[in-house]
Amino acid sequence: MDSLSTSPISNEIAITDETAITSDTSTLEDIVEKVHVVADKQAKERNLTASVILDRLPPIDICVFGRSGIGKSQLIKAITRIDIPISAQIDHVTQSLTRATTTIGTLQFRFWDTKGFDSWLDIDFVHNLFNEMKEQDINPIFIIYCAAAGGRVDSDIVAGILKNFQEKAIPICYVITNIYGARTEQLQGQIDGGRYIMDAIFGPVSVSTGKLCYHYGQPPDSSDNGSLNKHGILIGVNSLEFSNIMGTMPILNIHE
Repeated sequence: MDSLSTSPISNEIAITDETAITSDTSTLEDIVEKVHVVADKQAKERNLTASVILDRLPPIDICVFGRSGIGKSQLIKAITRIDIPISAQIDHVTQSLTRATTTIGTLQFRFWDTKGFDSWLDIDFVHNLFNEMKEQDINPIFIIYCAAAGGRVDSDIVAGILKNFQEKAIPICYVITNIYGARTEQLQGQIDGGRYIMDAIFGPVSVSTGKLCYHYGQPPDSSDNGSLNKHGILIGVNSLEFSNIMGTMPILNIHE
């Protein structure tokens, strides 16, 4: 029988058919449900109760990146329902790595709001950000990158930053927040730009599940017990077209 001293519990939860998010509940509630599936499985393998596994799980880290004033803080506020400071679009409210913590049941979620990428030539900025994440022992279960019309980005640098996570098999969610209420053609430009970046990371292997949603991911690999390795999604939210498709609260269905 395995003891508690063997094989430490980690927050590296593999995305499999068994843990795929498909229900109509909110994003965090869905993650909790799938974590319980994983905990039950580990408990059986270790001859333990699921509560022991859940009690020993570290916080679930989710990191949010993007330019300043792009809607990162607003996205976190919408998902967690925590009253955190948000910027008036072009104002830079987040000046350092900031944590928003929420708990559902026994699971603690830590959303990390990062300082916006404002100088694409500042290599030290990216280096320092990754060092700070390492110092604070942040091990994200997935990454959210926010984009919107109304500002330039260096697509190759963004792809390089996100590629760092993809190579570690950390899922990436590229979210077009449309915080500036872009016109349809501008929004389409953001979709095209996002696809360019995601194609650079995953290759041109996306599957469209709607005009504003593209899924990326490699087929299950036999070496990792069937997990969808290096999974990603590109999605547009907060637009009239998206709202018509997903309902009046599209942000709650971002996982779809």
